[in-house]
This record gives sequence, structure tokens and C-alpha cells, in this order.
Amino acid sequence: MVVDDEEKANILNTFFSTVFTVENEMLGEIPRNNENPILRVTNLTQEEVRNRLNKIKIDKSPGPDGIHPRVLRELSNVIDKPLFLIFSDSIATGSVPQDWRIANVVPIFKKGSKSEPGNYRPLEEWWLNAAYLDVRMPSQLNVNFGGAAPYLEHYWPPKIGTHLERASIATWHTLKFWDLIRSAADSQSSEWLVPSTLAEQLCSLIACITVNVTSALHIITDTEGSIRDSVLDPGRPLLMYRCSSCQRDGCRTHREKLAVHKARTSPLDMSQFRNLFNTCKIPGVTRDQISNFFKTESEGSCPSHLIVMCRGRLFSFEAVVDGQILTPPEILRQFSYIENICQNGQDGIGLSALTTEERTRWAMSREHLISLDPKNLSHLEQIQSSLFVQSIDDECPHGSPEDYSQITKMSLAGDPTIRWGDKSYNSIVYRNGVLGSNCDHAPYDAMVLVALCDYIDQNIKSCEGRWKGSSSVRDLPDPEELVFTVDQKIINDIASAKAQYHTQASDLQVANYAFTSFGKSLVKKKKLHPDTFVQLSLQLAFYKLHGRPGSCYETAMTRMFYHGRTETMRPCTVEAVNWCRSMLDPASTRAQRQDMMLKAFAKHNKMMNECQLGKGFDRHLLGLLLIAKEEGLAVPELYNDPAFTKSLFLYQWSPLPLIREINMRLRPYGSGVHIHFSNERSHVTAEQGNSCGTRRPWDGRGSARIAGSSGGGGNFVLSTSLIGYTNVHGAVVPMVKDGYGFFYRIRDDRFVVACSAWKSSPETDAEKLVRTVFQNFHDMVQLMVSAQL
Repeated sequence: MVVDDEEKANILNTFFSTVFTVENEMLGEIPRNNENPILRVTNLTQEEVRNRLNKIKIDKSPGPDGIHPRVLRELSNVIDKPLFLIFSDSIATGSVPQDWRIANVVPIFKKGSKSEPGNYRPLEEWWLNAAYLDVRMPSQLNVNFGGAAPYLEHYWPPKIGTHLERASIATWHTLKFWDLIRSAADSQSSEWLVPSTLAEQLCSLIACITVNVTSALHIITDTEGSIRDSVLDPGRPLLMYRCSSCQRDGCRTHREKLAVHKARTSPLDMSQFRNLFNTCKIPGVTRDQISNFFKTESEGSCPSHLIVMCRGRLFSFEAVVDGQILTPPEILRQFSYIENICQNGQDGIGLSALTTEERTRWAMSREHLISLDPKNLSHLEQIQSSLFVQSIDDECPHGSPEDYSQITKMSLAGDPTIRWGDKSYNSIVYRNGVLGSNCDHAPYDAMVLVALCDYIDQNIKSCEGRWKGSSSVRDLPDPEELVFTVDQKIINDIASAKAQYHTQASDLQVANYAFTSFGKSLVKKKKLHPDTFVQLSLQLAFYKLHGRPGSCYETAMTRMFYHGRTETMRPCTVEAVNWCRSMLDPASTRAQRQDMMLKAFAKHNKMMNECQLGKGFDRHLLGLLLIAKEEGLAVPELYNDPAFTKSLFLYQWSPLPLIREINMRLRPYGSGVHIHFSNERSHVTAEQGNSCGTRRPWDGRGSARIAGSSGGGGNFVLSTSLIGYTNVHGAVVPMVKDGYGFFYRIRDDRFVVACSAWKSSPETDAEKLVRTVFQNFHDMVQLMVSAQL
């Protein structure tokens, strides 16, 4: 029996390291500042230490030192001087006390013997399973995100006949980005920056005064950082390329290096970038898995082939030949070869439509497909390990800098026979030369794709939309077509998948417009936060249209933490509702409305910063619920409270025939799924119920409901996210039948929003909501102007 805490930690660490991809290479060699290792702090005073102590939250657990936060605050007048002397001496001598480097790591016990390391669950695996991999609903339309590329705003306006040339240039820049990640994430040669100098460590310590890390997450930033103020803001480039030769950012003379993202001066976790390429979700009967084939340069060879889909057919070709990435003319040669074959031959069977199916059904079809012919498995593995998928789409969606609606809808809900719904990245080129994308949400969040697309956008502008290099083409092997052996069952499954997909896709409404009267510059002049400006305008729009507050999910990034992803930020605050009511109350004065609006802004900003610093509650509540389920405990009453379930507890509507079929077909697998029928309603009590972080819309086809837990997803009628401050944008579908998806980007001179809704809902109208939001923009700015007069 092991009783020593250090030995326990080592055993658990050894076990966890065997079941996860080693990520140390993402950090690289920690840079040292040998010229000035001493931190120079000019404002550290005893009074400042006392003030910080008085702000400590007393409802938190003690840290490794065992001293309760209440004791520290109550004794602030006594211990402020000793702590001030310790901090001052640490700064002067350049040393950090060893005790400050200790954290409490709490693995979650699952079941079985407590002496077995395998019976403890690291939180990261727990979250991924609950949020994405246990979800059984069709994921391509309901979970994936997609959208239009911004390149039409400058050098690539819609033009028939340009699609393959443009796709070849965009693909080349994509491959360069892949190469950057491979070198940046390489522990042997990268400048992948993780600020870790003594100065930056002490800044964090002083900001916090005491170190109380009691979760399994490791915070790597100070308490003043704000992700949404810094990340994805063109005011400071989204991606900096630090040259290792001349130490200049953006150097093109020497090889580029991809630098870490930062919130102001604080580094953000970059591990999700490993999942952008060579990644695919594999369907399972009760749980999916993510398969990742990406390798850094020092780790070894990384798959470098592309999959191209055109008219229901699949092709593969190598994107790196003789150690050199294919040039745009060479990529164009391969694309042209594929399109010519497809235009002069029959359409393919559209096997990829199976990826749009309910996850268990797709898993069963996949197993049957593999059983028909060994080469089918080989073809599937080629798709799964590929860099990404390039889709050649015959549609010509309208698009302009002011209206992206058609492109966005087709990217979200376009032809299922030329997208592989489980791939981490599907790049789509339409016949009129506009581009889009569709991506599985499970491996990473949207900011990863935003980084890629912004990189492509900046490079297209720098080369004026043209390839200026050599036009020569090497002697390349022709692309290989992946021809699957199928039977009538697979043909029937494809037809069924396409039918259910088109039923839901045809019900989707998308409004993706730009508001150009003003943008971030004017809003910031009014001393208002641009993101909060959009969120409060949305709250007011929903209140105007529906006569009630709208439960709302906004993404809060937690990348300040090791492997952090998101937390739920809830913009529908009491302050926001009070302001909405005042705006509709004729008796309210302008001064009263402005006062209430500023209070709503302050509350929203405070909550967002707290969520980004790991102080939200939705993920914690999800964890407690999962513990209760794993331990066979009764679900706490809180989770069934009406006030809680309106936004957190999900009822996903599904067709009864599908549930009956799943129930019957799962029996041979011994999956432990229990589906009960009562009054023509079915209730899933197995662990694969849907969970937070995903969107679960009504599918418009049945009356059975599957209950599951939620956090980032669920019953929120407003599913929202700030995509950033670049030209890149995207969209998702609503979480619920009578809800909206609402993504937006912010620029100096405009706001661009992408709103989705279900046409079959009598309550929602995406076009009307967007128009109301835009009108609210004018009213809110006018309110500030009038109040200042």
C-alpha cells in the first residue's frame, strides 16, 4: 500500500503519461533572459500586500500550505509586513521559495479498487468524453462549425473559373502553416515561446499573493490578463513569427517560427494546434474516439497526403514530394486532374454521407463496411490520417463583404457527399472561386481555425492573390482514387443518411451580415467593451422580439490553463434584464437607461474575466454530476430545479423509430444502454447522454426525448461566441428548436454577425433578430451620446 503523497503522485503521473499523447514538446526549451534576470518592481509596498490579502476569497480551499484563505484575510494587518519582506527579498535575490512551486493535484476516482491507477480519471479525458465523444446525435450539422472564408473582401471576389487556382494557393499556405506548427511544436528546434522567466513567475505570484492551486489545472498567467482584449485582435498580430536568426518578429528572410498566443503578456495554451491536421473522429457504438497522426519534426515522419472530394468520389495524393511541399502550380495540376476525371465520369456513391448519421448507426455501418473488404479499412485509415480534406463543390453561392449568408449556410449544411464530417478540417472551394470550411468541434475550438484562416488571409493579401513563384511542375504521380467495396446495405445506409441530413439541413436559416455604420473604434471611444456591446444588444433584441429574457451561452476561453478549452459565460444577468426592461419602459429617463446599461456592462465584464480565470461554475457542476452518475448516486435536486434546467438540463428530441432501432441493435454489443418507453417517450439512462460544450438542436422529426447533462451546450436559446477581431468568421446551428446560433466578429469599422435558426420554429427568425441587433447598436451609441450632452 502506498501512503506517501509524492509516491502516489508519481504512480498516477506514470499511468496517465501512458494513456495520453506526450505534450512536453509543445513547450520547447524555456527561454532564459541571461542579461537581466532580476525582476524590477517599483510599486510593491506593504499597503499593496495588505490590500491584496483583503481581497482573498474566503470560500476557497486552502493550498498546499494548509492555511485557510479566511485566516490570511483576517490576519492581513499582522502578516502584511512579513509577506512584504519575503516578496521584496525574493525579488532582490532572484529566487522563488520552493513552497510556492507546489500545487495540489486531485485525480478523480472512478470505480473499482482504489489501489489501481487506471481507476482514476484525469479531468481532461473526462471533459472530452462528456462534451463530445459520448454524444450520439448526428454531429456534422449539429456539432461542427463552419463558415465562409474572408478572401473575397480583397483579391478574390466571386469569379467563375478561378476556383482551382485559388484553392491551390490557399492549400499551399495551409501546408506552410502545417509546417510551421511542426517546427514550432518541436522541442529540439523551436522558438515556441512560453514566458517562464523569474520576473514573469513573480508577477503572477505577487498578483495572487498566495498560491492556492487546488484543481488539476495549472494556471500560467496573472489575474489581470483578458483573453478577449488581446487574442485575435489585429491591433497586435494574431500570429507572430519569431525569427531565430535575427530575433525579429515577422522576418521573411529566415525561416518562420510560429510564436505562442498571448493575452497581453500572458501565454495561452497551444496544445489544440496539434489537432488541426492529421486528425479524425472515429465513430463508436457507445463512444467515439479521436485519432491523431500529427508528429513534430523531431518526433518523426508525419503523414503528408491530402484527401480531395469531388462529386461523391475520394482521391488522395502526396502534398510533400522529395521533402518539398508542392507549389501552387503543382497542386493545381493535381486538382485539375481530379476534377477532369469527375466531370467526364459518373458521380461517386457519396460514402462520406455516412459521417452525417447518428453516431451509433454510423459506427455500425463502418464496421460492416470494413468487414466487406480489407482495403476498405486501408482507405478509411488514409482519410483519417490525411492532413485535411479539400472539397471541390459545384455550387456557386452568392457572397460579398456585406453578405456572407449563402456561403455560410452551404459551408454548414452543404453537400454531404463531398465533406468528411469527422475530419478536423474540411476546406471547401466553390465553382465561383469563393471558399469556406467545415470542421469537427471535438478536437479543438474555433480559435485554432481562425489562426489558420487569418494566416492564409494575410498571405493572400501580401501576394495580391497571385502565385509569384516558379510555374514549373515536377513529374508527379497521379492522384489515387479511393474506391470502396460496398454492398446493397451500404448503399441503403448512404441513402438513409442523405435523407435525414437533407431534412434537417433544409430547415436551417442563416443570416450572415455586416453592420458597417461603425465598429470597435467608436464603441471603445465611448469606453464600452466591444464584445459586451454585442452581447447586450443581443439580449435587448431577444427581449424585444420574445417579450422575455433569453438564456444565453457565451464562450469563455480558458486557455490560460494547461490544456484549457472553454467555460460557460452567462450574459443573461439580472443587470442585463433590468436594462432591457428600462429600454422598453417609456417612463425610464435616458440617464436611468444609461446607468443601468453601464451596470450591465460592468457585471458582464466581471463575469467574463472570472470565467477565463477558472472561476466559472458550469464545468464544476458538470463534474459533480458525472461523479454522481459514476458512483451510482442520486442526482442532486439542483439539477432538476426548473430554474436550472431551463439552461442547463437538456432534452434532445429524437425520432422514436431511431431509438427503437438503436436499442435493438445495441443488445449484441452489451453496451449497457437502457432506453425506456412510457407514453411514447423514451429516456436514455446510459452514460452516452449529451453533455456540455456541444450544440443539440431539435431535429424536427419525432417526439421522443433523450435526457442528458449540459454546460456549454444545453437548453440555451442563445448560443453565442466572439470569433475574434480578424476578418475570419463562422457559424453554428442553434442548440434548441426555438433558439438561435449567434457568432460574430469585430473590426474597427464594422460588426459581422452570423445568426442561425430553424425555419420550422414558429418563434424564431434569424433575419429579424439580426436587424433588431443592428438597430440596437445605433440606440446604444445614441444613449451614450445623449447622456454625455
